[in-house]
This record gives sequence, C-alpha cells and structure tokens, in this order.
Amino acid sequence: DKRTVLYAYQDFPAELDEAAQRRKILDETIASGLLYVADADSRDAGAANPLGNLWDNGSDAIEELQHLLKVRDFALDNFSERNIRPGQPLATIEEALVPIYLLHRFQVQAVAKLIGGQYFNYAMRGDGQAAPRTVGAQKQQAAIDALLHTLDPERLTLPQALLDSIPPRPPGFALDRESFERNTGVIFDPVAPAASAISLTLDVLLNKQRAARMNIFHAMDPSLPGFETILQALGKASWYGKRQDAVVGVIQRLTAGQYLDRLIALANSPDAESQVSAQALLFIRSLDQFLGGQKRGKMDGDWYAFYTQARHKIDLMMNHPSQLKPAGKPQVPPTHWETCGTTVRMQ
Repeated sequence: DKRTVLYAYQDFPAELDEAAQRRKILDETIASGLLYVADADSRDAGAANPLGNLWDNGSDAIEELQHLLKVRDFALDNFSERNIRPGQPLATIEEALVPIYLLHRFQVQAVAKLIGGQYFNYAMRGDGQAAPRTVGAQKQQAAIDALLHTLDPERLTLPQALLDSIPPRPPGFALDRESFERNTGVIFDPVAPAASAISLTLDVLLNKQRAARMNIFHAMDPSLPGFETILQALGKASWYGKRQDAVVGVIQRLTAGQYLDRLIALANSPDAESQVSAQALLFIRSLDQFLGGQKRGKMDGDWYAFYTQARHKIDLMMNHPSQLKPAGKPQVPPTHWETCGTTVRMQ
C-alpha cells in the first residue's frame, strides 16, 4: 500500500510537524479499512488471528476448504499417467500426486485459526481501532466439523486404478524430501499419503496453544467450545467410530494411532497448560477402559492387534514412563512454495 511507503520514506517541509503528518498517514490507513497481520502471527500451527493466512483463498475459509476438497476429490478420481510428460518414468506420477493429494493443506491452517481464534489489530493508544474479538461459537463449531471431514478414511483412500499404475522407481529417480514417506520398501506405500494428511489436520486441532485458548475462552463464555469438544469429536472420528475394514480400516487406525500418540505427548508435555494436559490424560484413561472392554471374538485380527498395542502404550505411559519412546510424526512433504510465501488477508 502506498501509505506504507509514505510513512517510511516521505519527507516533509520544515514548517510541518513531522510527527503529526505521520500520524495523519496512520489515521488515513486505519480509516481505509486496510488490515495487517504480521508473518510471525500467521505461520505457526497455533496462530490465532483468522485474518492472517498463507496461500489461502476465498472470502470464507470454511467454504473454501469444502471447495478445495471437492476439487481434490475430482482431480484424484481422474489422476493417471496423463499427469506426467510422455517419456517420463511412470513412477514419477508420485511427484505430481503430492501437491494434489495435499491440495487442502494451507486451507486446513486457515480454518483452524477460527477455532480458539480472535480477531485483533496491533492497536495503539488513541488510534480508534477495534478491540480484540473472539470468533463466535457457531463459526468455531463449523470449523471443527469442516476439519473432521479432512480425516474421512474414504476421502483419504487413493483410487485403486491409480495405485495399480505406480511401479517402483527406476535407477536415477530416487525419492527426495518432496516425496511421501513409505514403509513398503521400493513399492509405493498406498497409505503413506493418508498419514501425511492426517498429521496436517492433527497438527492444528491438537495444538497446545489453541487448546489453552479454547479453555480460557470457554471459561469466560461457556457457549464457546472448550478443548474437550475437539477431544470428543476426534474420538468419535477414530477410536469410537464404526470399525472399517480393508484399506479404509488401515487409514482409520492411522488416525486413531496418531491421535493417541499426540495425546500422550500432550499429557506429558511440560509446556502444555495444566488443564490441557489433564484433559488429554482423562481421555487416555477413558480410552483404556474402552479398549479393556473389547473382546477378541467381536473384531478381526488387525483391529485386535491395534487395540493390544494401544493398551501397551498406555500401560507404559502410566506405569513405566521411562520405557515409552516418543512417537515420531509422519514427515509431510513440503512444497516449493513454502519458502516464498507472504502473509495475505482474507477478504
């Protein structure tokens, strides 16, 4: 904006009061409705101001996330060798797949800022800017619901025809940091993309600063959702949801497993606010009771093994914490844009 340039570089005649003239520039900028959110208040997963986002689009963050998910679904349903140049190894379909599969990654962060969010300005005494304003309860709940949709196991499952078209990588075309991780050796891992997408959503929903804000805002206004709302919603979307089978079941277990690992980290975190840690611990204890009531004959072997492992982790946390190894998070492939973005304002 030209006013920024004027404020920083304008020279004033000697007969004018420079401080007063610069004050006038600021007043005109505020009156114009121009808003500013610093980069430092936009990048972090726990950032609070919904108006400061990187690479987001649309006038409404939630509507744009829903739109991007539809675009993503359509693109994945039609993804094929046509997405790479003729003569390229078919294995390089993966390079084209990463940005499409994670098309919603930055919009997830934009929507999350509505949860435990607050609109604010960098106000100065006497400048007349509006006081901070917490995001309303209805908008926060809509944001939570929208982010839960990004964890839908069926949405995160890649089309079988696409998976069948990706062969092992030939010599000279090694995986790099912009590739999905894999646990399957040279074979493309069909659920590794889902692990990355799940991690992106849990990063923002279980952020400890956001959790603490939610609890404080809820204490001041009980109509606003507290962190317990997110804990219960994620539980229903993973551990307490209907058990799925096949690849969809694998992805459901990925969500549940990452969720438990992050809850354990929150419960043990010296940096998390005490109420946040207490809520995480309570959920873990309730989950342990649920798992203890599950019978082997009522589920397939994969789910029973998963439940057994979860109970083992919880037992180590409660009774042998020194033996519990911190769980690592999936490495989400970066995009080349992430080193050159700027802060923008949602209109």
